[in-house]
Amino acid sequence: MLNWLTNRSRRKRSAQQVYGSIVTQARAPGFYRSAGVPDTLEGRFELLVVHVSLVLLRLERSGEAARALRRAIVEAFVETMDDAMRALGVGDLAVGRKVRALSEALQGRYKAYATALAADDEEALIEALLRNMFSGRKVHRPQAQAIAGYMRRARDRLAGLDEGALHEGRLEFPPAPEGDAP
Repeated sequence: MLNWLTNRSRRKRSAQQVYGSIVTQARAPGFYRSAGVPDTLEGRFELLVVHVSLVLLRLERSGEAARALRRAIVEAFVETMDDAMRALGVGDLAVGRKVRALSEALQGRYKAYATALAADDEEALIEALLRNMFSGRKVHRPQAQAIAGYMRRARDRLAGLDEGALHEGRLEFPPAPEGDAP
């Protein structure tokens, strides 16, 4: 019994470290300044979901310990969304409903991004980004292309990451886009 509790505690710590690395990368100014991601609550949420999705996709091809870490990362996401809703002043009765909607958004976006990345379907990835991150506005196609390129580079870099480093939260994302917005 104690072994189970120790493993769960270790897994939660790992998930918090991984999630912290995800949040740090999603907050990189280059995404907002250079890649044109809207610097709004919605834009920040979308970029967080992109990074959570990339890490979940990487963990998908690993064993049982990785499946447990995936669950713990999703739990960390849910806890963060719950805390954010409360900090924004959302009433207690509405928090659960809103967090559920955000969790479903993560699940739907993960499926779209994972499917497009697994198939190397650039157009499907761009369309998913346009729909989610840029509210369907085709005028943002260059920005969506920049984020899609970043996502492919991140997928490839995470694929080469050692399992131990991953479980310790030492993620290696490519640099956020730099320069002027497309």
